[in-house]
Amino acid sequence: MTCSETHTAVRTTTDLAIPIRTIDIVSIGQYPTRDVECSSDSLVPLSLNQLKAGEIIQRMHSDANNLLCSIQGLLHYRTLSATGGGHIVPNTILGNPKLLNVQRLSQEITGDMGELVALSRREAKDTMRDLGQARKMRRNHRVMERHRAHHPDMNSPVQLVCHTCNARRTPQWRSGPAGPCTLCNVCGLIHAMRLRKQGRIRSKKVSASSYIS
Repeated sequence: MTCSETHTAVRTTTDLAIPIRTIDIVSIGQYPTRDVECSSDSLVPLSLNQLKAGEIIQRMHSDANNLLCSIQGLLHYRTLSATGGGHIVPNTILGNPKLLNVQRLSQEITGDMGELVALSRREAKDTMRDLGQARKMRRNHRVMERHRAHHPDMNSPVQLVCHTCNARRTPQWRSGPAGPCTLCNVCGLIHAMRLRKQGRIRSKKVSASSYIS
């Protein structure tokens, strides 16, 4: 194996390139197709964490190649020393600059591995958060469907109206004193905050009365 070692003071993702066959090139957000053609609806976009992970793996791949070349260079010096009449030249390996390069590359690979593990954990948290939001949207949809079932007039072209500010358009309809889907997003949040505040005040009054008694 012939190694062409590269030394760069600053590593950037643009400096790293991995040979890829043309048949392996896949657009971002797509999976490689084999025998079955996938429709555009089945394409899954990559998250920011996944894109960062791809860059980290490229850096690790480049550093690992350079690390292997440096180690092979050290082995080469050792072989030359051992075959030179049976006398090993002092400091041929220990004083070789390749040794420091091996240490630097090893530390960078270790750091990249730590960053990759952190990204993996962050991706898992983001996935759980997205699942929670999806469940919340489905639950709100079911509440609205039940409300429409009990109020057939809502199926007419007449839009929902906020009972507080008379808004007809909102990102999300929320529950209010009159029932589900009766407040716009802002008024619903304000109503929920008031309820929580009233609950805290009542709790303080109960605690104070029990302390006095």
